[in-house]
Amino acid sequence: MNDAREFMHALDVVRGQLQRLARAADRQPSDELFFRVFEETLTDFRKNHVHAFCLSEHPDQLSQWRAYSRGGGYALGFDAERLAHLMRQHGFTLARCIYHEAEQLASVRGPLEAALLP
Repeated sequence: MNDAREFMHALDVVRGQLQRLARAADRQPSDELFFRVFEETLTDFRKNHVHAFCLSEHPDQLSQWRAYSRGGGYALGFDAERLAHLMRQHGFTLARCIYHEAEQLASVRGPLEAALLP
């Protein structure tokens, strides 16, 4: 994450989709508890300390050097499968960052809608 706002943005995307679903005309009365608990969880989640270890899928990307090297630096290479395995062993998740808004919305909408299926 480039700054703390990125984590808050992710939570805002989830909250926006949650609110969109809450306004849907076809929702069930039993869904109210789901929405209330999820909203409370999002609010509490903002208090967590999140740490990121950012990588690039591209081994030598000029934009990364321009943004992060500040005139010098080193590139470290990792075996993605081994790194993912090691992270899982220690309770961490290796996930791809989603920068396009349509993808962000879709990645949140699907699981939320699935959680509300009767």
